[in-house]
Amino acid sequence: MPPVPPHRPPSTRRPSVELSIPSQTLSVDSTGHFDLQALRNPPLLGLVLLWSRDEPDRVGELALLPSPAVGTLAALGRGGPGDGGPLPHLAFRRQRPGHDVATGPFRSPRISRTQIRLELAGPHALAVTNVGRCPLVHEGREVERAVLAPGDLIELRKLALLLCVERPFELPRPDAPLLLHPFGGADAQGLVGESPAAWEMRARIAFAAEHAAHVLVRGPSGTGKELLAQAIHRLSARGRKPLVARNAATFPETLIDAELFGNAKNFPNVGTPERPGLVGEADGSTLFLDEFAELPQAMQAHLLRVLDAGEYTRLGEARPRRSDFRLIAATNRPESALKEDVLARLPLRIEAAGLDRRREDIPLLARHALRRMADQDRRLAQRFFPDGDVSAPPRLGRSLIERLVRHPYTTHVRELAALLWQAVAESPAEVETLDFGPPGALDLTGSRPQPAPQPHFWADAPTGAPPPPDASQPPDAAPPAAARPPAAEAAPRAVEPAQRAAEAAPRRPADPARRADTPPAPAVPPRGPAVDPLTIDPALIQACLDRHGGRQEPAWRELGLSSRHVLTRLVRRYNLTVRGRSPDDSPEGAAD
Repeated sequence: MPPVPPHRPPSTRRPSVELSIPSQTLSVDSTGHFDLQALRNPPLLGLVLLWSRDEPDRVGELALLPSPAVGTLAALGRGGPGDGGPLPHLAFRRQRPGHDVATGPFRSPRISRTQIRLELAGPHALAVTNVGRCPLVHEGREVERAVLAPGDLIELRKLALLLCVERPFELPRPDAPLLLHPFGGADAQGLVGESPAAWEMRARIAFAAEHAAHVLVRGPSGTGKELLAQAIHRLSARGRKPLVARNAATFPETLIDAELFGNAKNFPNVGTPERPGLVGEADGSTLFLDEFAELPQAMQAHLLRVLDAGEYTRLGEARPRRSDFRLIAATNRPESALKEDVLARLPLRIEAAGLDRRREDIPLLARHALRRMADQDRRLAQRFFPDGDVSAPPRLGRSLIERLVRHPYTTHVRELAALLWQAVAESPAEVETLDFGPPGALDLTGSRPQPAPQPHFWADAPTGAPPPPDASQPPDAAPPAAARPPAAEAAPRAVEPAQRAAEAAPRRPADPARRADTPPAPAVPPRGPAVDPLTIDPALIQACLDRHGGRQEPAWRELGLSSRHVLTRLVRRYNLTVRGRSPDDSPEGAAD
């Protein structure tokens, strides 16, 4: 008999499996693991319709390549998927979480059945070749072929404007089903957009509404943080009571406790009425505090107990009170601007996406904003809407949409509405299509002039002024060649009349008490527009104060602030330390 092989226990190792997934779809999350959602639903390149001459009701629809593999080919035009041909024809669809609706190809007779050929030329490169009769325009020039990256625009001359995007084939399904609204319009909460960022905000709103935890809404200025807070409140169990809203930046610093917690009758003065405070007023409802990070961190600490247990004490009372309220705090500042203990008590976080993350929604937002403008002024409805019907798509010009999409936004939806008003003001009265008006009338070129940088104090010295003295050089050393004005600068220049009059005016005599060896004060350069103090990193303010030994006068000028008082308030807000302050420093020049 042949020998019996020894018994071996079955191996616990799993057989290796090769995944035939293109390398560009493999992504790793922050923990170092593969993103399985990206593996199951890899991002695809496609085109979103931003403007259409013949089919304005289809703005926002999407056509995606069928595969993420490099070399994938497809065609887009008036021909449908079942028309045959050497290339598969793409169809537009309305992409929504768990509810995609195919709407078919272009229907305009001015577009060829096979108008453009699409090819995935790389991981983030979409090659578009024109094979139809309508000219293809890219970056203002007619081209036969263009390679697009996500965010690039392509135009079918005077017929359609398309945006290259990268999206999953299906949007993630939320835990709770979302109510669907008419495509491209505002939902029941007033939120407009069909981009993944817009649907992500809707999903987070629905999740926050189902839970009772406090919420922090972050996002740039003008992104609709208050709109998100109102939506959370209305969809929650507390929506039966009115929302209590207040801008925290308007709280007087010495009355913050009174504003939040209220006061007893006749406190602090006889005749003072009883006030419930915002916390007491929001009992059973939601308290929305906008610009929450503007509260000094020392005052934020007063909210810790009431956020934990709802317990607080009115000014002038000894017994504690309770309030069953929910806080929704909003800010455009980073999370580091909040006290860590307060931030830990705001566990639900929602990011209000800026327009740079959802550019495909800009045409839909522009339509919605123009409808609201027309509701208040029927003349706009008669001019820019078919038959004055504001429910129909408005007549917006292709150039206006392109420039709105390319515009670099800082205040986002609020800025978009302002630009629309500017376009309306510049539009001739006899024109029924809202466009950008006469050449140069509307500054939407996407190249906004930036204010001159404000570097170190000496760096803004007037042209030809000497640089700060170098301790390594002797006092009588000649200035370096780079500091000497060129011959052209040394030539006499024309003097303005005002300057000539100033030079002719009598000069004040020199102060005899000034020591001869006292160096003159450096010339203060003219400052540009003051920067927003809330956008300056506290660490930068601290470093500037340290560099100037706690002196406010040079510090606030270097930071680009409007006055030294703004710097004083920033020092108090962030609890900054003023180092290097000596007894000789006066209160006028040193930070408190």
